[in-house]
Amino acid sequence: MRPLPGRPPLAAPAHPDAGRWLLEAGKALARVEVEGDARTRADRLLARAAEHPDQAGQALLALARVKLADDPAAAYDAYDQAVRALGSASAGGALARLGMATALERLEGREAALAELDEALAGGDVLDASLIRRRQRLLGGM
Repeated sequence: MRPLPGRPPLAAPAHPDAGRWLLEAGKALARVEVEGDARTRADRLLARAAEHPDQAGQALLALARVKLADDPAAAYDAYDQAVRALGSASAGGALARLGMATALERLEGREAALAELDEALAGGDVLDASLIRRRQRLLGGM
């Protein structure tokens, strides 16, 4: 099979756009089919996209989102890696911290999620409103 004109085969990992292509393919597959072999393929594509520094943070966020339903521990690890790739003070980093709290809530309960959110907010580098709202919901108040 020949690649489309102007596009190398996706198997060209050194191409500057390979990370973006892998990320978009993994996200699309995860949106359409998230069970069985399709989930495995989406996981592999997103993991390969995460190997590209320019796409690592976004790929790890997408991978964590795919894993959250079935494997909160793996999702937590992917969100943690996303925080490091994106920086904790960025919007993506705040989203990853929110994901970490959600994964911890599923793994260990509400108290663990609150501790994660408190840690994120105490550092002062993340004052994201979504983290504050999530913390308030976990405490039972809106």
